[in-house]
Amino acid sequence: MLTDDSLGAAIRRRREQLPLSQELFAKRVREQNEIPMAASVLARIEAGTRPARVPELVAIAASLGTTPTVLIAESDDADDPAAPARAAAQQAEQALRASLVAWAQAVGEWMTLAPDAADDAAPRNPEVVEIADSTAAAQVRDLVEQVPNLLTITSR
Repeated sequence: MLTDDSLGAAIRRRREQLPLSQELFAKRVREQNEIPMAASVLARIEAGTRPARVPELVAIAASLGTTPTVLIAESDDADDPAAPARAAAQQAEQALRASLVAWAQAVGEWMTLAPDAADDAAPRNPEVVEIADSTAAAQVRDLVEQVPNLLTITSR
């Protein structure tokens, strides 16, 4: 069950993995998200004595490199030893989906720049085809390079 204590503990665990003090992390939240965050407020949120407001939770999650959904999942399952692995898998899945969407967009752009070979009415411009191929290849390389990191995250 989600409580202020369990959510605060999930935030604290994530912050300590960075590792950052409450003061430095509060500063990161302020700078990255333009939201007021004092170390004392962060300390109370982590201790469960003050609930995190929605904008604060979104900013904290972003500064931790995760999402509020993952933090809530981790806090809901605080007593479940598999919870961190599930949360990491969710985060890896989100990253993989984003990469696949980027790749699909690159392929879509390539397809519009280089018409289908069966379409005799629209001859291909070799320079355009080369640029489109290079762009698509770069996107695929980026995706492939991310796979080991995603596998590492899910195996934790």
